[in-house]
Amino acid sequence: MERIVPGKPHQNGRQERAHLSLEEVVTPARANLRAQQRALDLWRKEYNEERPHEALKLKPPLLIYEPSTRRYPRRLTRPTYEFWHDVLLVQKSGCVYWEDHKIHISSALAGEEIAFEQLNPMQDDNRLFDVRYGDIVLGKLNERRLDRGLIVPRRRRGDASVSTMSLSRS
Repeated sequence: MERIVPGKPHQNGRQERAHLSLEEVVTPARANLRAQQRALDLWRKEYNEERPHEALKLKPPLLIYEPSTRRYPRRLTRPTYEFWHDVLLVQKSGCVYWEDHKIHISSALAGEEIAFEQLNPMQDDNRLFDVRYGDIVLGKLNERRLDRGLIVPRRRRGDASVSTMSLSRS
């Protein structure tokens, strides 16, 4: 996962360009979900199989793409939470349920466990938690304001934080 600074689309130009093309397809919205999905499927086919891309010397991605023959050398070590009280499994939707509230975390973590570390254990009336995947802080959760969901930290310019999660040898 990579986050860019809010309001700085130039940090991820290719993705922003794809979003612009996609926006032209979904605006205005179709009459129903089936019609909207048809429009998206047609766009995806044209975008990947027919439309020339300047960065690919005016060829569509289908003509350039080759699956990698390399395998990732090692599996990432899944974090363990032996001494944590609040550990939840991220659902397929990318959400967890905390006190009957559905909170979106990330679909990239579907099927993974995340932990909640209380930041102010002496204040029972305003409990604030770090939401973690191993040693990576995904964001904060304010138990009194669950309607706000996961509060994602803002990255500062030049902050190239990298996970220190180890790789297993298996």
